[in-house]
Amino acid sequence: MNSANFVVLLMFVCSSLINAGRLEQQLKLWKRNRYQSELASSSEIEDDSNPSNDQQQDVNLSGLPQIRGLGWDESTENEMDERSIEKRDLNSFRQQALDAHNLYRRKYCVQQMTLDSYLNSVAQEYAQYLAQNNLFQHSNHQGMGENLYMTSTTGQLSQNGADAVTSWYNENQLYNYDNPGFSMSTGHFTQVVWRASNRLGVGAAIANNGAWKKLYVVANYAPPGNYLGQFQQNVPRPC
Repeated sequence: MNSANFVVLLMFVCSSLINAGRLEQQLKLWKRNRYQSELASSSEIEDDSNPSNDQQQDVNLSGLPQIRGLGWDESTENEMDERSIEKRDLNSFRQQALDAHNLYRRKYCVQQMTLDSYLNSVAQEYAQYLAQNNLFQHSNHQGMGENLYMTSTTGQLSQNGADAVTSWYNENQLYNYDNPGFSMSTGHFTQVVWRASNRLGVGAAIANNGAWKKLYVVANYAPPGNYLGQFQQNVPRPC
């Protein structure tokens, strides 16, 4: 991969920092097609570890169970079978995600994050857009970082806001502190602990697609992370 393509991939995966034009759109289409192909393949595989044969798939891109009486508003059901999370549940979900970010950031002795109302609004609007349109791709929002997470299952989903953050953070096992920089396999982790990022927005929405229930999670960060040339000072070793 040449350096130009590497930079485009960096911006595509973890930050909506520039408009990469036609190449970025091609990359988005390629990732969406690859995800849909993987999801179709996974539906043919039984999970032997689950006695009920429920299947689950988690996807990250930088990616609340449908239980009656747990935050669902029956009157808002629409043709896409997408539901927003009620305010009280969304607030809890956001707090769980924030607490998880700060738990992991303390391991690196970097400043704690706070929830930002504007970033929350941007993240929620985009999470609902993804759920309503059955998409999994980055937005083109300027001036903020972005991590995406989607989990789908034929059984019951967890509705803990920390799950997505833990999935992103677990990429730390692959990060090379001796050669700091961007990698497609660690870009979510580096954004989670990025020293200069101190404001967080979280959005979550769910949708049904046949037997599959999907939860979409969007996290936005400001200032954005994953800048080339700034990894050493912003992604320290654990303290």
